[in-house]
Parts: sequence; structure tokens; C-alpha cells
Amino acid sequence: RPLRQAVSDPRAVVAAPVDSVTMPLPVATPSVIACCLCGVRTPADRTVEGMCANCLNTQVDVTEGIDRNLEVEMCRTCEQTGVNRWFRNPQWIALEPESAELLSLCVRKIRGLKGVQVVDASWIWTEPHSRRLKVKLTVRKEVLSGTTLQQSMVVEYLVKTRNCELTAAP
Repeated sequence: RPLRQAVSDPRAVVAAPVDSVTMPLPVATPSVIACCLCGVRTPADRTVEGMCANCLNTQVDVTEGIDRNLEVEMCRTCEQTGVNRWFRNPQWIALEPESAELLSLCVRKIRGLKGVQVVDASWIWTEPHSRRLKVKLTVRKEVLSGTTLQQSMVVEYLVKTRNCELTAAP
């Protein structure tokens, strides 16, 4: 069949075969739902159990089970001579205050880090005479259907003093 028929009459209808007519396809719009806690409209593929990412972060504690208060031991006599010796079982090692090596020693003492990934650890300044060390620890964990949450916490260390074997010998 021809697509158009040549007709001398201006009122003639141009005929097109039904096969060549294309219908526009409907555009798929992402479904949006309201968060069950705060009501913020969120794409459905970004929600977990109906919660937006902010509400999920407030409801789930990925730092649960991680020790927040610990102790480290330092030699009291070596400190007075200007050398800081810290006890790392079974030996004493000399480390500078707030050094990366001391930070590593402190982070290794934390129990409860098995199921999480440590993203960052840094010192929080404390008064030198306070006998306290504080570490800001950022951890990441996969929760509820593959969503990954990242949270920060503060771990506080009480510095206990005793004499190392170098100064304890009579």
C-alpha cells in the first residue's frame, strides 16, 4: 500500500498504514516513599525498612559492643627521666606521646572491632596531667540488607603507672 495517495481534492485524508504508527512508551519514574520516622520523601531504592539514611543512622548503633573505656600502662620512673615507656604485653616499649605508634597500640587494645571496619583513628587533645588519652574512632559496618553505615565514637584510656623492669630492678 502506498503511504500517501495523490489526490487533487484538498480535503482528502492522508492515509498511513497502522504498522508505521509508533506509540510513545510511558516513562518510568522512580517510586518515592515517605520515611516512616521523619516523613521525608525518599526514593524507594534508597530506603531500608522504610527509613531514610539519616533515620537509619540514628536508629542503628554500629559502635555497640565496642569498648569505650580502657587502661594503658606507662612507666612512672621512665616518664620522670623524659622517656615514655608503655607496656605492650609482654614488653615495655618507648613511644612518644600522641604518636602514630602509640595510637596503634591503643587501637589494638579495643575489644569489639571484629565485625566492623576501622575507617579512621585520631587523637583528641587532653591535658597532659589528666592521665587520660582520648581517641576518636570512625567505624563502618554493613547493616540491614547491604546498607553501610559509618559512625564515630570516642574511646577513653586511663593511664595507669607502674615501674618497668629496667627501673624496678634493685
